[in-house]
Amino acid sequence: PLMEGLPKGSDNRKVFDLVVTKDNILYAGTRFGLYRLNDINAEWEKIEFSEDEEYVTALEYFNDSLCVLTRNSLFVAMLNDSPGSFIKAELIPPIGAKPEITIFRLFWILHSGEIFGIPGRLIVDLGGLIMLFLSITGFLYFLFPKLLRRIKNKNRQIRIKRINKFAFKWHLKVGILSFVLLILVGFTGIFLRPPFLILVANSGISQNPNPEKLVTIFWEDKLRDLRYDKERNLLLLATSMGIFYNNTDFDQPFQYFKSQPTISI
Repeated sequence: PLMEGLPKGSDNRKVFDLVVTKDNILYAGTRFGLYRLNDINAEWEKIEFSEDEEYVTALEYFNDSLCVLTRNSLFVAMLNDSPGSFIKAELIPPIGAKPEITIFRLFWILHSGEIFGIPGRLIVDLGGLIMLFLSITGFLYFLFPKLLRRIKNKNRQIRIKRINKFAFKWHLKVGILSFVLLILVGFTGIFLRPPFLILVANSGISQNPNPEKLVTIFWEDKLRDLRYDKERNLLLLATSMGIFYNNTDFDQPFQYFKSQPTISI
């Protein structure tokens, strides 16, 4: 029920947050975009809120404003004036803040090839196919000599020897050519899961960006959740660096709660 309008596939239907407005309109934030439920035909309709971002991590509704949080930015729309017309909010970093990239994040973008964009991701995908090829040829080279001892038919022996020779030859060539790629992917991969993850979870490298890019780099890929505190009229912003708070106008630098648990790496 209530899945009509959403693209098929489990990844496309990953819903990270839901909000209901005062007019009983339901909005859903998903891995691949923002959706609004049409009450007339009970179907979800996709709402465009950004040209280059669609990974919605959180939604919040207050004072007739709908806030859409992605991993990099915050978008706000006044629903009483122009529904669906979103403006990117400027999230001012705390005073004296210096952007930092975690070792985990650095290893992640290297492991996935994301650091080099789409070409990098394609190369890493190719690395996966190479790993499969090396596994198959390595298994054949290990297995076939044992089979040769049991097979008496000379024709079959000749075919197996040819396949074994082919497997060894190309296993060696492909392995040498892809050595650097496989070492990079393998080395960075072991730090993305326990137990080696513990070694890099709280480590980071400071960055010194152009002041004009400070806002973008400081929050990039670090935003996780957003909540409105009605009692104090504050917005609470959960990030991989911790929890920050600010007024609802975003005209002041965010402030950091000094005592708090770890949110996410």
